[in-house]
Amino acid sequence: MARICLILSNPENRRLVAEYLKMLGHDVLSAEDSRTMQLPFDVGIVDGPALVMHEDEIARRKEAERPLVLPFILVTSRSEVGMATRFLWRTVDELLLTPLEKVELQARVENVLIVRRQSAEVGNFLLALSPALIMVMKLDGVVRLWSAAAESLFGKRKEPFHRLPMVGKDEEPLWRELLRRVSLGGSVHCAELPARKKDGTPCVLLVSAAPLRNFNGQVVEALILGVDITEKHLAEAAVREH
Repeated sequence: MARICLILSNPENRRLVAEYLKMLGHDVLSAEDSRTMQLPFDVGIVDGPALVMHEDEIARRKEAERPLVLPFILVTSRSEVGMATRFLWRTVDELLLTPLEKVELQARVENVLIVRRQSAEVGNFLLALSPALIMVMKLDGVVRLWSAAAESLFGKRKEPFHRLPMVGKDEEPLWRELLRRVSLGGSVHCAELPARKKDGTPCVLLVSAAPLRNFNGQVVEALILGVDITEKHLAEAAVREH
């Protein structure tokens, strides 16, 4: 069973779609206002007028869920398909043409749920099992998520999330420079950056970073991959001293 949010401006369409989805065993939210859209759900179904009104909010909601896919289905008429294509892959993932067919509605919902489940499985696999440190960091340094490997090295994230929680004062300027470069749309490849382990001891990371953009193309976050190379760094330093 999935939770589906209906953002449909036509009350009768909203009622009919809700009844059918409930019959299929889904939990249905009817978004009467923007507060409902803040609740957890797996799929959004929206029509043209509602999409125009809530496009920015839908885009922000999709961004907040990343790397998990939050799919939206646009209900539109054949005559308005041309208008609808400007939303495709930006805020909308599937089209559903009116008049609505129950079989088509069911198929579209099942298709996007498969995509959501697969994105969750891949994301969970990478975050849980990857030996690399994976972080999604906002441009102000707030860590939105990090992998089990990062948690093992740096400790559990605390809420409210701290800016650059694994960085001491002396190391912060180097990480700020990395985020500045990413904010300009650039990528960073194999940079050695200092950090602090959860017990406060210093470490050295080999870091690569790339920009994550919102649906308007604006860089909003950095995807950071890192490897702890502290032992290699110390070994090389010892060789140089001798």
